Amino acid sequence: MATSVRCIYKSTKRGRGEEPKKCTKNQAEQFAILTALEHIEKVQTTDKRVTIYTDSQTTLDKLQSSNIHTYIVEEIRTKITEMKESQWKITLCWVQHTAA
Repeated sequence: MATSVRCIYKSTKRGRGEEPKKCTKNQAEQFAILTALEHIEKVQTTDKRVTIYTDSQTTLDKLQSSNIHTYIVEEIRTKITEMKESQWKITLCWVQHTAA
């Protein structure tokens, strides 16, 4: 039986969650992805397939670029590599942002 885990981390600059107090919107989006990966990695499940949805096309582009080596982007890449070595299948998927 597959396990479903839903983790929503809304990035804001209002001090919610554990987001750094001073960061750009893109850094907040990247921090949210890293936080989600760290949370997901701790889940005890035999189904190690995960899809992370983000409305940050910029973050996805940075993760794909071999020219971007910022600290948080490298942390995300490292975490994905570690998880894949532990048999996780990770998909990052862009979704269009809709204003609320």
